[in-house]
Amino acid sequence: MKTPRPRRTNPGSALARLGLAGLGLALALTGCSAPGSGASKPAESTAAADTVTAPITAEQVSSLGEVTLHVWADQGEESLMKLIVPKYEQEFTNVKVDIQYKSFNDLTATVVNALNSTDAPDVAQGNQGWATDGALVKAGLVRQLDDVADAYGYRAAAGSAISQLQWSPDGKTFGSGTVYGLSPDNQMVGIFYNKAKLTDLGLQAPATFDDLVAALAKAKSAGEVPLMLGNSDKATAMQAFSVVQGAMTPAADTVGWITGKTGSDFNNATNQKALDTWTSWVKDGYIADGYDARSPDDAAAAFAKGQGVFLIAGNWQAGTVSDGAKFGFIAAPKSSANQAASSGSFGLN
Repeated sequence: MKTPRPRRTNPGSALARLGLAGLGLALALTGCSAPGSGASKPAESTAAADTVTAPITAEQVSSLGEVTLHVWADQGEESLMKLIVPKYEQEFTNVKVDIQYKSFNDLTATVVNALNSTDAPDVAQGNQGWATDGALVKAGLVRQLDDVADAYGYRAAAGSAISQLQWSPDGKTFGSGTVYGLSPDNQMVGIFYNKAKLTDLGLQAPATFDDLVAALAKAKSAGEVPLMLGNSDKATAMQAFSVVQGAMTPAADTVGWITGKTGSDFNNATNQKALDTWTSWVKDGYIADGYDARSPDDAAAAFAKGQGVFLIAGNWQAGTVSDGAKFGFIAAPKSSANQAASSGSFGLN
């Protein structure tokens, strides 16, 4: 399931390291395809002469002369870009990278129109799903990247998860077909927990979904706030709910619904059970009061200061909940119905 508020993850992770190469090659590729031209080639008509069959070399890029590469990036990627760009400019010495950072909301609200303008950036981050990537593909504003994914080993490294980056060239089918993006990082929704509070309750990090439910009940009985939540963005509760949904609804059913697979329907028995469970958590007082008026970042900050036993959030909150001596992080615990319950995706491609 796509987490709707992507953030950058730890660039030291294996998938993030994969992405460093992926983003660097995307920049190199654009540097070899008329950088700064301000006009995007229709996605369905990548010329054979532009096909990448092997990693781009500095010698190839140098033949273009002095180049300025214009990039739009999510502001959550700034620290990552500060690692990538100097290395890129050191390797491709004739290229100057000019980056504009935008908030996630501003980026996704403007990138389609920006890439459809005469002053389009050469490289821009998108977002998986119909509203951004689907619109870009349908309008022919982004280049097909099947050749790049193969030449740099990205397809093999990403495995079946590359389906998040695939579309039919007409933008009508999501989850299969042609690769239209490469992502610099990986994201997942999981559970942060306060180690000392669990110890005081005589508990360990939950190994199963039933363990989690029992821990929430015990925390409430002990006068603790079982679960911190900030949902002022009206999206974070969906991410938290996905932990419950993932324990009850097969992942293939959820992915099918997201990608619009024929016959898929959110209104099914397992999702109804998950919604009933989530509603009972609210009624039983397991979730911190005032969650709809609290931002997800404020909730993470409050948790990092000791409020609450658990915080269901994406791994992008690790920068806030950063003290490994005090806090732990686990994937959403499995249930008897499902062995894998965490939701996640690649970050902005």
